[in-house]
Amino acid sequence: MSDPNVWVCIPTALKAHVQGILQKWKDHGYRIALFTDPSTAEGKDLKGHDLLIHSAYPGVWRAWNALAKAVMACGADVCVLAGDDMEPDPSRTAQEIAREYLQRWPGGWGVMQPTGDRQGDIIGDKWNSQRICGSPWVGPGWIRRGYS
Repeated sequence: MSDPNVWVCIPTALKAHVQGILQKWKDHGYRIALFTDPSTAEGKDLKGHDLLIHSAYPGVWRAWNALAKAVMACGADVCVLAGDDMEPDPSRTAQEIAREYLQRWPGGWGVMQPTGDRQGDIIGDKWNSQRICGSPWVGPGWIRRGYS
């Protein structure tokens, strides 16, 4: 299998910290799709994205929906829906994780939340990254069915 085409989809208000977070995703092999609102002054200065939807902010769910559909049109094999305060797994590339996803769900029919890294607070003996589905991975099959 060739390297999967993996996108991270991030709705953002473009806070000062987001540029560094985008670079971390890029450094781990992700292509970056952003949803920004025209009322956000910083939008024109943000660098490093591969796709930008610059439109009135419809809320996080609808922004993720629009981004997921857009990256599928760009040939994404896997799409990660993340917040602008989330970072990629620091020890694995997008392609390594995507290969595991695609082995489990050929055609991209599943939803997966990798939990290998320890991030966030510890509540009930578990890290946030182990307790919540904060950056789900979905593929073309799941997206096509979800938006049909």
